[in-house]
Amino acid sequence: MNDKATQLLLPRLEILLRDFRHSREFVRYILEKKLHDKTSKQAELVHLAFETAMIVSYWRPFSKQYDFKGHAVLKLQNDVSRVLTEAQKKLHERVHERRDTDYAHSDAKSHLDENFDYGKHHLAVPYLTCMRLPKSQTVKLGEMIEAWILHIEKLRTVCVSERRAGLRELKTRQKLVSTE
Repeated sequence: MNDKATQLLLPRLEILLRDFRHSREFVRYILEKKLHDKTSKQAELVHLAFETAMIVSYWRPFSKQYDFKGHAVLKLQNDVSRVLTEAQKKLHERVHERRDTDYAHSDAKSHLDENFDYGKHHLAVPYLTCMRLPKSQTVKLGEMIEAWILHIEKLRTVCVSERRAGLRELKTRQKLVSTE
């Protein structure tokens, strides 16, 4: 990787780390506060808010991302097979689907009952409740987030090493030029 590419990649890796760290904090909050076990309206609202934030911030690194000039950058989705187990990949795709249908958008299949005739009934319209991820999947998502953080930190270490090596090479060249 050339020095210019490394310079551009390092800030992007930091953004990805920030997103995953946010998601990790939301997972921790949900589990520490035992929100899966609470049934009050307020607890359900808090759970929905933190789960929405967890899923949106988890998926952000896999969404389209652009540099300052509008060019697409870094596709983390290409690393899924290297980072996640087969079981984790299934949850990863489930989170993607839920993010796209329940959390970031309002698709009919996740909010409306397809057996209900909405054309006949105008007053009592049934809406489906957005189902929370079970506790076991929240725990597993937390494990996946840790794997992604470790992966990105390794990529960052490689980039930093390459950048340092490039700077050393540049300084060596400058010394050679100045001694001639």
